[in-house]
Parts: sequence; C-alpha cells; structure tokens
Amino acid sequence: MTVNELSNEQSHRVEEPERRENVLSLADSRPIPQSAFRNPKLNDRFAFVFFATQWRPDLTWPLEVCLHSLDTRGGAAASYPRYLVYVEEVTPEITEFCRKHRLILHREKRFTYRLSYPNKALMCRIPRHDAICLTDLDIVFLTDPTPMFEEVAATQRVHARVDLTIPLWPWPRLPENTGKWLRYGPALNLWRKQYRRFGGNREVPEVPLPGGGGTMPFYFNDGVAFIPGDHQHAFGEAWREVSTTWLRDVALRRPYTSFFTNHFTSQIAFALALQRAGIPWSVLPSAYNYIPSTDAAPEDMALLRGEQISMAHMVGPVRHWLDPKGEPQSPEVLAPLFRKVREVVRDMTGRLSPVSGASPASGVSG
Repeated sequence: MTVNELSNEQSHRVEEPERRENVLSLADSRPIPQSAFRNPKLNDRFAFVFFATQWRPDLTWPLEVCLHSLDTRGGAAASYPRYLVYVEEVTPEITEFCRKHRLILHREKRFTYRLSYPNKALMCRIPRHDAICLTDLDIVFLTDPTPMFEEVAATQRVHARVDLTIPLWPWPRLPENTGKWLRYGPALNLWRKQYRRFGGNREVPEVPLPGGGGTMPFYFNDGVAFIPGDHQHAFGEAWREVSTTWLRDVALRRPYTSFFTNHFTSQIAFALALQRAGIPWSVLPSAYNYIPSTDAAPEDMALLRGEQISMAHMVGPVRHWLDPKGEPQSPEVLAPLFRKVREVVRDMTGRLSPVSGASPASGVSG
C-alpha cells in the first residue's frame, strides 16, 4: 500500500484528566430533527462536519477562513450541508455565527472531560448522508472535493490519510525522552497486540514504515476523514467505545503529555475503531489532507508543483499563514501552496475583519 508523507505533530503538557468514567449513553444526545436541515436549495447527499468543545470569539478566525474558502473555492461542495457539532451551552454568539455561515448547530453531550479530542466521535451522530467529511477547523479549501465524496459513496469505504508519526509505546512506562517516536521492535509488537485485542481475529493491515525496512499497523491523521453513510453511525459508536476504553485502561494511570493522551483516545482510537467494527478503508490521497512540509514525499512534491491540492491542512507549525497581518517568508518549495492560502485570507479580509485582539494562528478548540 502506498503512503504519501510523514507528517509531524508537537506535544505539550497539561494536567491529568479526572479519574472517572464520564460515559453517556446514546440516549443522552440531542440529534437535530431531519426537517431542520432539509433546505431544498442544498444538495444533501454529502455533508461536512466540524467539531468544537468551546467557543471564544478570538478563536473563530481559522474556521471563518475555512468556511470562506469552501464558499469561494469549493465549487459544488459549497452547497452541501455543513454541521457544527458542539458540546457546551449554546450562546447567542454561537447561534449568530452559525446563522451567518450556514452552519447547522448539532448539540451533543461530551463523554470525556478536559480532553477534547475523543469527543470527535460525536461527529458521526449527525443525520445520515451518502458520505460525510469530518473536517478540522484549520482546513483551507482550494478546489472542489466532490470527486472524493463520490468515490466514498460509491465504494462505501472510509478514506483517511495514513500518518506515520505513531505509534508510541502503548504502556504507562514511558522512557524519559518521551518526545521520541517509538515505531520499531517491541513497540510495534505491543501495538499489534492492541489491534488484535479490539479486532478479534481480523487480520491487521499494515503500511510501510518511513524509509523502508518494515511495516507498521495502519494509523491515520483524522484532520480530514471521509465516512460512508452505510458505516457512519456504527463507526462513531466504535470510535467512542475504543476512546473510552483507552481512557480507562491506559491514559488515566498517570499524567501524560496532552499529545500522548489525546492521540491515544482520538487518532489511534480512530484506527482501532475501524478494526473493531470491521469497516473497510482506503488511503485518502494527500491532495485532500495536505499537511505542508519541506520534507514531503516525491508524490506530494508533485502535487505542490502541479498545484493539485484540494484541501490544505494548516496545522500548528504553519497556521501563522492564516494571519492577515504580515507576510512571512515561506520555504520556496511551499510557496505555490502558501500563495493560494494567502489569497483566500486576503479575499476574506476585504469582506470581514478579524475579531479585535484575535489570534488567527491559534484556531478554534476542537
């Protein structure tokens, strides 16, 4: 199986999560009525789903850029329903923001506290569509992603981008240098054990390690994930179940970095949930979740040169490019992509100014 790129994440320390199981039954959620989103002007075969755990006016800027890019560069996809799954109290500011940006507010009750990422499983609780795209708030649309929606609907396979920065050693006995990726030897064998634990007797698909020299269990970046309608709700429930199990069995045993705990209960749980539910998946082309890097794989470099990127994932290290102030110098290899991103921001700032005192590089929590 071909994979596209080694993407990098950073970690930082936070307080240990509360030592309790905050698991809510599905009956506690508040799904929006079908009639509330059936606007005859919309194409509701497909939908985008965003997620937030808190709302502060100074953190809405990347989401506004995302939605503006979808409206102006997304082609037919601009007409698809777009949901915001939210887990806190709804305020007039949120209601107005959703009205202004044509977001369907879908309220759910979180099942973990202090940790936000595991609750992304609730994104699958929206009404069924032929295919949905779980979309991080720091995505910038550059072209119409409809072809990928069509493929997902036709194949009924989850599509997500393989991420090679994990797995970490999956036990509470981490070495002192916890920042190092432990992808080899005993660590991989322990991960394979976890895939078998959740997937029973199912074969565990593997992907090549970066640089060759072996394989590792599949693992995804969940910043963009296309989910087919036939598996939407089953996958969301399996994702929630696996996240909850990790919190109980691993993450709560001692304090960890937020990266370690959150990615155990979100991105790793994403892959384990596919294995547990037996849901078929395929590798999402990098063009639909392009993470800017100067160390890109050859096929990703070709996407840059050909300007064939549909959805750019402006992760933390490069998110300053969403800032309408200043003009930071980009690496030459990334200049074509960043030029397009800046064009989106400039176009938007001509119509809407960021909130006073906003920090556009920080993003909306979710």
